[in-house]
Amino acid sequence: MSNMSDAGKDASSSASTCVSIAVLGASGDLAKKKTYPALFKLFEKSFLPKDVIIIGYARSAMTNESLRDQLRGYLKGKKEEVDAFLQLCIYVAGQYKLSPAEEGAPPKDFQVLANTIAEFEATFPGDCGKNRLFYLALPPVVYPPVCEGIKKCCMSPYGWSRVVVEKPFGKDLASSEDLNEQICGLFDEKQLYRIDHYLGKEIVQNLMVMRFANTFISPLWNRDNISNIQIIFKEPFGTEGRGGYFDQYGIIRDVIQNHLLQVMALVAMERPATLSPNDMRDEKLKVLKCISPLSTENTVLGQYTMGKNGQPGYLEDDTVPPGSKCPTFAMVVLYVQNERWDGVPFILKPWHLPSAVALAASCGTCRLPWHLPSAVALAASRGTCRLPWLLLPAVAHAVCRGSCCQPWHLPSAAALAASRGTSRLPWHLLPAVALDVCRGTCCQLWLLPSAVALLCSRGTCHLPWLLPAISTAVSAWLLMPAVALAVCRGSCCQPWLLLPAVALAICRGSCVCRGSLLPAGTAVCRGFCCQLWHFKS
Repeated sequence: MSNMSDAGKDASSSASTCVSIAVLGASGDLAKKKTYPALFKLFEKSFLPKDVIIIGYARSAMTNESLRDQLRGYLKGKKEEVDAFLQLCIYVAGQYKLSPAEEGAPPKDFQVLANTIAEFEATFPGDCGKNRLFYLALPPVVYPPVCEGIKKCCMSPYGWSRVVVEKPFGKDLASSEDLNEQICGLFDEKQLYRIDHYLGKEIVQNLMVMRFANTFISPLWNRDNISNIQIIFKEPFGTEGRGGYFDQYGIIRDVIQNHLLQVMALVAMERPATLSPNDMRDEKLKVLKCISPLSTENTVLGQYTMGKNGQPGYLEDDTVPPGSKCPTFAMVVLYVQNERWDGVPFILKPWHLPSAVALAASCGTCRLPWHLPSAVALAASRGTCRLPWLLLPAVAHAVCRGSCCQPWHLPSAAALAASRGTSRLPWHLLPAVALDVCRGTCCQLWLLPSAVALLCSRGTCHLPWLLPAISTAVSAWLLMPAVALAVCRGSCCQPWLLLPAVALAICRGSCVCRGSLLPAGTAVCRGFCCQLWHFKS
């Protein structure tokens, strides 16, 4: 077949294992901006298997070459490496759902996908392991029919098959329960990977090392010393071209309910008994269950409007429904009612800003201002002491001392190595996550928590993930015309399913933590070593 002529021609007949990676939703924003660049980073650093094919699947009418032309602008690297990677990428067009007339019949488009994979695998000997990975870069509404098509047509008869689903997993409790029921009826838990790609960031993974292995920081991590915690997420672009998806979910479901609450849980959790996934998930669950219901007084929502320089606003996007009230900005103040954090506000603030807006710049920050001793006469004039983590765009820590001296700026070892061109590990978002999926290993942080691991009864497996602080639906709010800020007038106190409630016990090996804690430590997952920053007062 012509699809296979350029992707499989260099496959080695002596290989012991080949891997087929299917990216479903290949023409979408997530696939082009995140998934394919992540796979390219793994390819660039030789982390992908030698014998691999990457098959894009979507509804758009495209050829192999047109897909490659679209992807080329998103892949940053040497031209020869980009060209080599793109030769592994082919395209299959097909629908996600059956038409009413086709109900009950085998999904023919998924059979075409299966035939394409089988043709690639046929170039290898019969005793070769033939593994298949399906990455769903799709809206959750099409997960059930897509998973059904994969189950009926595309499962590997000679190796493992794994299905990766991204956040958000449903829009509310009811839709999440329904998705779980449908998907779990098709696959075993060891075949399912529910992920939050933001937790693959190196700095997020090292939060626990930073907290628990530093004698300077660990004793101060409580309400007596920290006045508030700010978790800020800012993206320097609007929703151009993806308004149809974003308008269904909004900034709360798209960012707060997953990315920021996961970071908040890592910041607020107690020291786990061990670094095992179950122990870590237990501690995160305890924090989430202590979050008090969100009040309207502690909620601000907004929507960006047209800029002074003519930059289109949210409603000027052709893919956004006219008159939409979907928020692109939010700020919520949450409180964790436990002994360590009682009375300390956790301020979560995500927003989208088009690149032409003055304040638009890629930024992810976790700030922890310290209480200033009342006896220090000049404290107010010197500013607030704070400990920020820079999650984006650079990976770094800084301690701002609130005095005339310059703050200490401590770049991570991985970021330093990358700046010197010596880093081999793909320390960025999805590559680290995708690497674990390919290896079949379980990272403690980016996998979403499992309720089944905590409860024996499946009938109650959703109960721990009810978080009253996040609304199931933000029904109404007032948009102020000048600054596009709004105070939520609807109900924000209904239960919201924080995370998928089905078990993620997919670890087939042990999670490794190597090395001494001080002065050199380790990343707390996957056994990858990185430096530990030991602050001295």
